[in-house]
Amino acid sequence: MGYSSKRLELYDNDIGKKVFTIKEEKTIVIEYQIKAKDEDEAFDKWLDAPKDETMEDHKVRDNSDDVVCTYAKEYSDLKEGTRELGTIKREDPDDEESDLEVAWKILLLWKLKRKQYQKHITNLDCLKLLAHL
Repeated sequence: MGYSSKRLELYDNDIGKKVFTIKEEKTIVIEYQIKAKDEDEAFDKWLDAPKDETMEDHKVRDNSDDVVCTYAKEYSDLKEGTRELGTIKREDPDDEESDLEVAWKILLLWKLKRKQYQKHITNLDCLKLLAHL
């Protein structure tokens, strides 16, 4: 899996709301029992077993004969807590017909830092700012 093609839909009544991100990290532990003459055959049978069964809401390999899923458990952890990404606003605040956008917090911090120190901000500086959000 990678990034989703989905994006937040923005509406007029969203103006002024903030956009946040929450990262959830999941670990899934799955255990199988396999009948085989040796480790290589066990691994091959495991690879060939269909992922038709579901355990803990995850597809698992199981052919109900010599490859059986005996345990599945999902562990979840929220990483980094809730972080603010930005605020919803109009692209042009003076034009009621302009599109809505998220004013990303990193860009605002970048502008503030650049203005404050009157220097060129490098990509590394931006990454450091992003780490502090």
